[in-house]
Amino acid sequence: MSLENPPKSTPSGRLMLIATITAKAGKEAAVATHLKDVQKLALSDDEPGTSFYRVTRRVDVHGHLLPVFVVIEDYAGAAGLRAHIAGAAFQKFGKALQEEDLLEGEIGIDYLDERKKDFEHTLISGCVEFKTP
Repeated sequence: MSLENPPKSTPSGRLMLIATITAKAGKEAAVATHLKDVQKLALSDDEPGTSFYRVTRRVDVHGHLLPVFVVIEDYAGAAGLRAHIAGAAFQKFGKALQEEDLLEGEIGIDYLDERKKDFEHTLISGCVEFKTP
């Protein structure tokens, strides 16, 4: 799936996604800088349809950073995602991806829907236990 064709709706009305972005060797800092700018705008009042936007990095078994960024996003439906994509920081990142050859391969996008009524969340000793009702 791509950002160009997200689901039109979900059962909950929300739209969540996980984007997996692999930077080319030596380009990790540039990708991180762009993602910080996108995150700053996503979490501002300028994007009220963005509920959650978190940029993370994969690590190996020794805790060393890998060139893979995983972005976890939550929107108030497809309209929230469209507004995010239209934002200046996201547009700048998209332009940089084309002009600066920052990525290894394609960005992976997984769309999700959180069905709170289907799961009971319980925090137990620092772990979350999921139970189906």
